[in-house]
Amino acid sequence: MKQMIYSTLILGFLLIFLGCNRFQTSQVTITGQFAGNTPEVLSYTVPVNGTVFEGFYEEVTLDSLGGFEIRLELEKPALINFRYFDSPSLIVEQGKHYDIILNLSPDQKLSIEGNLGKVQEFYTGLMHTHPRSCIFSFGSHDPSEYLEIRRELQAELQKELNGFGEFLTMGEISEDVYALLVADRNVYYGTAQAVLASMNHLRINGDGSSTPDDLMEIWEEAISMVSSDQPFFLRSLYAYDYLFMTFWFNLYSALGYKEVVAIRAENRSQGLIHSNTIELAKEYSSDMNLEFFIAAYIDQQYRFRFFDQDLITVFEQFKTDYPQSAYTPFLEPLMQEVIEYVEKGI
Repeated sequence: MKQMIYSTLILGFLLIFLGCNRFQTSQVTITGQFAGNTPEVLSYTVPVNGTVFEGFYEEVTLDSLGGFEIRLELEKPALINFRYFDSPSLIVEQGKHYDIILNLSPDQKLSIEGNLGKVQEFYTGLMHTHPRSCIFSFGSHDPSEYLEIRRELQAELQKELNGFGEFLTMGEISEDVYALLVADRNVYYGTAQAVLASMNHLRINGDGSSTPDDLMEIWEEAISMVSSDQPFFLRSLYAYDYLFMTFWFNLYSALGYKEVVAIRAENRSQGLIHSNTIELAKEYSSDMNLEFFIAAYIDQQYRFRFFDQDLITVFEQFKTDYPQSAYTPFLEPLMQEVIEYVEKGI
C-alpha cells in the first residue's frame, strides 16, 4: 500500500516537474526600451493557432522611461513584428530572453537594435517593404518589364537563402529557425512575384489582349514557392497575401478573365462581393487554411474601410462555421464598429 502511495506521489511530482519545465522552455520574454521618439503604446503581432497576420496583434503600454516587457508562449520559433511601416521582425525562440532597443524616426520608421546576434542583424538588413510594392524597387521600376523583375526577385531570394544556409552550417541557427526564415522569405518574394504577374494580367486583359503564357507561368511559379502544408508557412507575416494571390491565380486559371469580371460585377451590384469572395475561395482554394484566410480577409476589409451588411454576414457565418475560433476575439471589436456604422446608415 505504501509503495503504491509513494509511486503515486513520485508520478505526481514528475508530472508537475514536466509541466513546469514545459512552461519554462516555451516562454519568450522581450524586454525593450525606446530611444528617441517614444509612443504611449507598442503594438506587436502575436502567433494565433500557429499563424501570423498583421491584424492579429496585442499592445503593451510603455513606462515613463519608454521601457516595456512582452511575454509570449511559443511552441515553435516565430517572427514578432512591431506594427510600424516597413518594420523588420524580431526572430524569437521559445525559452529565450531578448533585450532590445527600438529607435523610432520622425517619419515613423522603426529600427531594432541590441545584442541579438548575426542572424538577426542579417535578417534586419533584408528588404521589408511590403511585397505588394517592393517590385518597384527592381529592374527599370516598370512592372511591365516582368521578366527582368522576376529574374532579379529570384536572384535576391537565392542570395538570402544562401545566407541562411551558411548560418545553419556554422551552427548559428537551429533547423527550426532556418525553416522559419526560408519559409518567410519564400512567402515574401513569392507574394511579390505573384503581385507582379497579377498586375500585368489585369493590365493586358484590360486592354483587350490575351495574357502571355510566360506571365501565367511566372504567377504559377510564384504560388508554388512554398507549400501550404509547410510547417512554418503560416508563421510568415505575409502568408495571407500569399494565399490571396494563390486564390486569384486559381480563379483566373479555372474561369478566365472575362467570366471572373462578370461574376464579380454581378455580385458587387447585389452588395454580395464579400460573400462571393469567400464562396469562390472555398470552391477554388479549398486546400488552404480557410479559417485563417477568412479571418484575415475580414480584418483586411475592415482596414480598407469596406463597411457593409455583407461583411457582417460573412463574419456571422464565420462564427457559425468556427465557433471556437481563436481569431474571433481579434475580429469582434472591429466588426462591432462595422455594425454600428451600418446601423447608422452612414
